[in-house]
Amino acid sequence: MRNFLLFLAIFSVAFGGGSEQFTGGVKPSGEVILENEYAKSAKIFKESCEKGHAYNCYNLAEFYAKGLGVIKSDENALKYYQISCDLKLPYGCFKVANIALEKGENQKALRDFTASCELGDDMGCLWLSKFYENSDKQKSSNYTQKACQMGNDSACASLK
Repeated sequence: MRNFLLFLAIFSVAFGGGSEQFTGGVKPSGEVILENEYAKSAKIFKESCEKGHAYNCYNLAEFYAKGLGVIKSDENALKYYQISCDLKLPYGCFKVANIALEKGENQKALRDFTASCELGDDMGCLWLSKFYENSDKQKSSNYTQKACQMGNDSACASLK
């Protein structure tokens, strides 16, 4: 559990970039996410999300996905991932795309992977390259190159 909290804190700082738009001034830390205080943290994330802070919508989605401080709910997790995507958080779009792919909703997955990539997520670009691998080699190659330019080692290795 401590590893998950550490991951969440590092992820927030690394990918939220401390941007007020994404965090709403709420950054995962010892004060926000405390062991055995997930309900309090979930409440903070929900209030911040309702104010339009994308990363905290994403955090809340993660809590719903794992049942931390809230009743585990895939439906609510998807709802808050979607809100974070709508607020232009690329990692939210990536999660929504993965969920759509698992449900066999390929067109929705394609749309959300595209949004993720366009918003700067190398993994979204890498998944798009796989999407187009058999149908459009040029598009696949372009997305692989884009993912590589964003620093994705797997994408760069596949270009060699």
